[in-house]
Amino acid sequence: MTDAGSGGRIFPGPIVRRSITSTPPPMSSKGWIFVAGVLALALSLYLWFSGSRQAAIFVGLWVPSLWILADLVGKTEAATP
Repeated sequence: MTDAGSGGRIFPGPIVRRSITSTPPPMSSKGWIFVAGVLALALSLYLWFSGSRQAAIFVGLWVPSLWILADLVGKTEAATP
């Protein structure tokens, strides 16, 4: 973007200032439940390769349940104003 009165110099646009102490928005409930599902998957793989196969299958069954719950919570949060 050039300014006609500036002799053709290019201006980068408006300066956006951010506070150094600004924090990102908190993670939604859906995000936390999804993370729990990923951790359950990691735990299941650890148990499987460490030789505890029955425990690995048991923990591995949590993953789809947690991800379905995360989807349901996400849809509920989106539907509420």
